[in-house]
Amino acid sequence: MVSVKVLILFLSFIIYIGMSALVDARSTAKTSPIARSLKSKQRRCEKSSACHGLHDEHLQNCILKCASEYCYELIYAKDPLEDGEVDISRSKAFLKCFDKSSRGESVSPQVLDEL
Repeated sequence: MVSVKVLILFLSFIIYIGMSALVDARSTAKTSPIARSLKSKQRRCEKSSACHGLHDEHLQNCILKCASEYCYELIYAKDPLEDGEVDISRSKAFLKCFDKSSRGESVSPQVLDEL
C-alpha cells in the first residue's frame, strides 16, 4: 500500500514538473524577439558603469537612456519615471521606438502617438 502512495505521489510530481515546463515555454514563446533584445540590453545597462550604484527612479531612467538614448529623449526626457512608476503606454512606445531604431528605421513622435 505504501508503494502505491509513493508511486501516485511520484507521478503527481512528474506531472507538476511537466506542466510547469510547459507554462514556462509558453511565456517565453509569447515574448517577441525585440522585447527579449531590449530586456537583454537593459540588463547589460544595469550592470554598466554608467548605471551601477544608482537607486530607484535614477536607475530606471538610466537603464532606459542607456538602452536607447534617442528613444529615451523622445519618450521620457520631458517627464522621467518616478520611483516605482510603471507607465504601460510609454513602455510600449519605447519598445516600438527601440524596435524601429534597431532596424535602422526613422522614428518620429507622430508614429508613437498611434499607440
